[in-house]
Amino acid sequence: MLRTPIGLVFALFVLGCGPSDRPLPRVDRGPSPDPGRDPLGAAMHADLVDHGGQMETYETPVRGRLQDDGSAERSIILPAGYCYAVFARVDGSAGELSMRLVDSNGDPRQLDRETGAAARIGMNEPLCPEPTTEFRVELRAEHPGAFVVQVLRASMI
Repeated sequence: MLRTPIGLVFALFVLGCGPSDRPLPRVDRGPSPDPGRDPLGAAMHADLVDHGGQMETYETPVRGRLQDDGSAERSIILPAGYCYAVFARVDGSAGELSMRLVDSNGDPRQLDRETGAAARIGMNEPLCPEPTTEFRVELRAEHPGAFVVQVLRASMI
């Protein structure tokens, strides 16, 4: 995966990624799921509103359950020409969540730096694959539980 200078410039300045004292612009992401019926969906919605910047959602959210050892994996294909962010969240019973993005060679490309039940990749380090690349999202939590993963993207140009 190449990190082009234009991708870096785009991610840092257009998306508002990277360290900054100013808040990211908020995007109307539609109504939040009902926290009483879908607490995980409501928490993910809040994460996207608070931290998604101007990025658009890419494909539908992936939901599932962590295995007995607290792990889960999902493959994602990220087309070239965009910069991406991957958001993940587990329900409260799963505990601390960690996420990493692994390429087709099994090499880790990015790790989340969050603590708690949420994780984000691609917000502090640009994630702008060239060419189109298949990745594996690996989740690990302290206990099994439900999870949701949402990918956001923005055009590099």
